[in-house]
Amino acid sequence: MTLPLTPTKVEAIAGGLPVQATLTAVAALAGRPLAALLPVLTNTLAAGRQRKRVESALADIESELLAQQEKLSRLTDAQYKFMNEVVLTLLHTTDERKIELLKRAVRNGLDLSEMPDQDSVYLSRIIRDISAQEAEFLARNFRMQRIWLNETPMPEQEASTIAVDPSTTDGQIVAGLITLGLVSTAEPTWDDSGLLKYSPMVAKLLAVLRADA
Repeated sequence: MTLPLTPTKVEAIAGGLPVQATLTAVAALAGRPLAALLPVLTNTLAAGRQRKRVESALADIESELLAQQEKLSRLTDAQYKFMNEVVLTLLHTTDERKIELLKRAVRNGLDLSEMPDQDSVYLSRIIRDISAQEAEFLARNFRMQRIWLNETPMPEQEASTIAVDPSTTDGQIVAGLITLGLVSTAEPTWDDSGLLKYSPMVAKLLAVLRADA
């Protein structure tokens, strides 16, 4: 007699997450077209690749968390919410670089015992929506205090200002960061006229996404 297969820890984690019920509910509410589409997507080669990416990432996260039992036992509600939201984001992420950022966020979340509830909500939302390219731009250029987003050269280029052409990839990235609320118009003073600045939350975001020291 063939014994039933026992799910691996990763399969148990993935299967226990609410994403499956959510997809089922969405399909039922959206009507037949979407309900018919989702099963087709799950049988594609792309879905298979995504499943392997998620399983590998969850295995890495599980290993990291199991090695930090003491920190796990002291998780605050804000930490739990933040880490849970990051893992849910992982299930829908196909970009390998973004997956690495999410793994870092879960690992670093273990050290955020003083994270306020609002930071937990805001940071998890930003991490869900930010692209790997946008996060890399912030890490690379956060030392610069201002951004000049313009097709014309800056009248007087300061050492602490980065010039970005709106028509370039970096220009699109800056536009995305503005949409996320991580970059905004600088103070309306004569020396900051036409410049952009980073939100105070950028420093916290980069701390959460930092690589191993």
